[in-house]
Amino acid sequence: MEYYRAVRIDGLRPAFIYAARFFGMLAILGGLMFVPSILAARVGVIKYLETKLPDGSTFTLAKEGFSSNVKMPFEFGPEGAPMVLDTSVIGTTPPDMSKRAMVLGAQAAFFPRQDAGPQAVAYSGLPNFSITKADILSKLHQIGWPIVTFLALVLVLGWAISSFIGSIVYVLVMSALALLAGRYTKVLLPYKKWVAVGLHAITLPTLVTIGFSATLGRVPFVFTIIFGMFIYSVISDERSNPLVPSVVPPAEPPLGPEKP
Repeated sequence: MEYYRAVRIDGLRPAFIYAARFFGMLAILGGLMFVPSILAARVGVIKYLETKLPDGSTFTLAKEGFSSNVKMPFEFGPEGAPMVLDTSVIGTTPPDMSKRAMVLGAQAAFFPRQDAGPQAVAYSGLPNFSITKADILSKLHQIGWPIVTFLALVLVLGWAISSFIGSIVYVLVMSALALLAGRYTKVLLPYKKWVAVGLHAITLPTLVTIGFSATLGRVPFVFTIIFGMFIYSVISDERSNPLVPSVVPPAEPPLGPEKP
């Protein structure tokens, strides 16, 4: 609470700088973790395609549609939900999508949907191309660490900026609620002080959310619960030792004896 008392005293500008640095640091750490992962994934993809694709494989998209010289249907990707290349599927009529993540037909690609039937996305408007197995592997080998690093930094910076903006909006809304809760409990902390508290209080819930996303998945309301604990603690601290004391009118001076 001594730390958050200093936050309330320092005000809004240092808190905003702190939050910007926090998300910037997350972006740097994310980039450092993503680059090795992407490079390892590239090696894995190259090895998979070298063994999965037959030598001399050709894939072509022309005015007539998509075609290939591999044996149809050709499955690739994870076993539980493979992507299937099947140019015997003509037009935009959906094929059987059971246990399939995607089907590449002759004129359209088909994606399963939970709430409706498969969605067809036609190839019309896409540029024509022809590529071989050797071309694909050559392109993948050309993707070195500088390109991977640049792409990783673009991704994590985009995430950091969007998360920073989203967190500011969240803090502005929650600070208004904290202001109302404070007024109800006779805590006279102004709105900008609550915003400064909120810009610091997002630290722990953000880290916990990232940790849960990487291990257990999304946990509902964990961010708001942890954030609310900080707000409750600040309200309790303000009630016992207010930064903004209640305004008490000064006592009037005692009246002296009347002069004759």
